[in-house]
Amino acid sequence: MKSLILKELRENIKWAPLPGLVVLLVFLIDKPDSPMADATDSFFFALTAVVFGASLGFVQVFFEGQGDKRSILLHRPLSASRIFLAKALAGVGIYLLALGIPFLWLESWYATPGNMAMPFHWQMSLPWLADILSGLVYYLAGMLVAQREARWLGGYGSRVLPLAAAFFCSYLVWALPEFWQVLLVITTIGTFVAVAAWGSFQTGGAYIVMPRLAKATLAVTLLAGLLILSMKGKQFIGESLDPRMHYQIDMDHQGNIYFDVSKEDKGEVAITDINGQPANHLLKERFWRCSDTFFEWPAHWGYRHNGRFFVQCANDSKPGSERWYYDHLQGRMLGYDGYYHHFLGSFGPDGFTPPGQPLGKPFQGDLRFMTNRWQYILTEFLILPGGVYDVDFARRSIRMLFTPTAGEIVINARRWWDDPEANGKLIVVSTNKSINVIK
Repeated sequence: MKSLILKELRENIKWAPLPGLVVLLVFLIDKPDSPMADATDSFFFALTAVVFGASLGFVQVFFEGQGDKRSILLHRPLSASRIFLAKALAGVGIYLLALGIPFLWLESWYATPGNMAMPFHWQMSLPWLADILSGLVYYLAGMLVAQREARWLGGYGSRVLPLAAAFFCSYLVWALPEFWQVLLVITTIGTFVAVAAWGSFQTGGAYIVMPRLAKATLAVTLLAGLLILSMKGKQFIGESLDPRMHYQIDMDHQGNIYFDVSKEDKGEVAITDINGQPANHLLKERFWRCSDTFFEWPAHWGYRHNGRFFVQCANDSKPGSERWYYDHLQGRMLGYDGYYHHFLGSFGPDGFTPPGQPLGKPFQGDLRFMTNRWQYILTEFLILPGGVYDVDFARRSIRMLFTPTAGEIVINARRWWDDPEANGKLIVVSTNKSINVIK
């Protein structure tokens, strides 16, 4: 078995540098400015693992899967199961070496002080690690595709359905919020695909004589592939038939309720009041809508969301070359020079602390901030349950703008731009019981 592993390594180790070259190319073309890759870079990194894993598994099996080459392979004094295990061990080793080296190199570069102008936490490496581990499912699917006795395109393309099952794994890896859930999905789907690949290798791809366990896991694998294909097909059909109408409920500054219907990229279509009477005259009034900022926005805290670790803060007082981030784990605002990347110091409730001095006490409570699906939205104030702080970055000072009364907690705060008379000079703070205006 050892000699067979060495033989597989000699034949396939030549492919190991390819993923590293792709990662280096992406790095040079779009040098990252954050230790958590954005959605575009994450897609290319994930695609690298997908293509390399599936190709490696396919190449290892396909050219020895039929005819005389298969006979020579099985002529070794080893059972088919041990031969399959030797191939899998060699392939997984090559895969982890090929993806592990660029992963460790890039994450070490992120973690080195002075390379990035923002905080670093090792948990920021988990999204890419999840994509690398999900690539192992594609590796096993590639082995299964290479040896199944099924048509490539005819018969509903059932031969390539294991790759669809691996795509289902990737779908969950990107959709699930916690890393432990991702590991559970990769382990579960990977186990089903591995057993199916083992059973297919045992029989040369013939389904009828496969072990029962392998037949069952193959059925689950194919059903998983069909499930994700049907989901994406339904989504495609729905999007193609979608009239792209947008329905919204609004409130004006007098508290009147209105319904407006608009078509994407076509502007407003109609506005009616609560009784169904037309109110299109409101379209001429620029500031008729009441701001919706003061609802408590949902916070996305998935393991792929950079808002789990830090949120960028900025206002008119921030010098152009500085970057300031509220670090959730430290409970303080940390500053970095955007050009030289050195540490500028930090803000806490007790004021500014220069670099090289012990950090003061942290802020209490979780920062309130707006997010979208993948990242935070820059915040102007430090909005905490116990109060709202305004930071003067240029003067290195911080002051409390608002303190809620007993029994209240702050939900949101923003500068009021919706009213032309306010002209951005009013700051409105909402709590769980009231809305407060600060001059």
